[in-house]
Amino acid sequence: MLADAAQTKTSTMRTPKTVLRLMRLMLVAAACMASIAGAVAAQAAPPGFVPQIIVQMAPASSGSTQRLSPAAAGNRLMSLAAAAGVAVDKAIPMSGGAQVLQLPTGSTPAQLRSALTALRAQPGVADAEPNIRLHLQLVPNDPCYTAVCQGQVPYSNGTFGTGQDNQWDLQNPTLAGAAAINAERAWDSTTGGATVAVLDTGILSGWPDLQNQILPGYDMISTVDAQTNPLGRNANPADLGDWVTSAESANVNGPYYGCPVSDSSWHGTFIAGEIAAMGNDGQNIAGISWGSKILPVRVAGKCGALLSDVIDGIRWAVGMSVPGAPANPNPARVVNISFGGTAPCGSALQSAIDDATARGALVVTAAGNESGTIGTRPDVL
Repeated sequence: MLADAAQTKTSTMRTPKTVLRLMRLMLVAAACMASIAGAVAAQAAPPGFVPQIIVQMAPASSGSTQRLSPAAAGNRLMSLAAAAGVAVDKAIPMSGGAQVLQLPTGSTPAQLRSALTALRAQPGVADAEPNIRLHLQLVPNDPCYTAVCQGQVPYSNGTFGTGQDNQWDLQNPTLAGAAAINAERAWDSTTGGATVAVLDTGILSGWPDLQNQILPGYDMISTVDAQTNPLGRNANPADLGDWVTSAESANVNGPYYGCPVSDSSWHGTFIAGEIAAMGNDGQNIAGISWGSKILPVRVAGKCGALLSDVIDGIRWAVGMSVPGAPANPNPARVVNISFGGTAPCGSALQSAIDDATARGALVVTAAGNESGTIGTRPDVL
């Protein structure tokens, strides 16, 4: 009994020490976990980072200009990536024989830069560059910005209402100011007649001035979003919105982390109206070239547009083939792109523009919206 009592007493007296040891171990473990979490947070991708690389393949053989099929090019690129020690999830075919390499979830900018270096060193790769986000250039959010006096205009919530303003920018510069383009004099000769592709957020249905001005277009946004792009790429270029909530912008693990919080811009409808809203009909506004038709190519959604989608949109707009997309029966004579980015024009984008101009199309891009000098601003296309 005494022995039992002594054993019980000893056991009881040691219990607090055991608990203290366990607590110390738990504190050490917690500190380690906090350190690991801090390291992970420090390596987290910055806002707007896209873990993708656009790769242009070199010809399969010296002197050859023939391109591999999209499937064969993808398989070849996956093999080249493996040989270069680059971990990738998949290869996505693009127009012009290019491919988008999707890096694993959680990849960092440092890993992307390392992958770029490794891929560029491969003899089968002509060029590799990051797939970046491009952003819409500014259109004032005043609901009457593009309205003629008492005209019907698209509001920021996607509905239409009455606004009041005047289109001074199209009038005689002697009367309206030096920035006016004197469209009235041009209209004496022509009101247009070209097919103009608008690579933007798509088109809102219901604006009277565009009812007879729209050709069948395409939604070229590859990113699936349950609310604004549930089908991915498809034949409906309608603008379903590009709003970003504060919760989406703050979600470190979400696709829109760090994106500017905003309501939908309906930017594509504004641009289409500026170009080809029906004129001389006694209502609303007059487009600069109302005899032309709009070919809507939706490339921008939440947080702007991926460079790869813009590149495919350019080629599809002028009648070139894009993997997975139907042929465009109405090739554009003019391609309008109202975007700016954070990098110089890369070889993949330049190649698409060269292809478009070789087909006789004029590519018009945004410049000067932020008062930068053209030629020294890397964020103006």
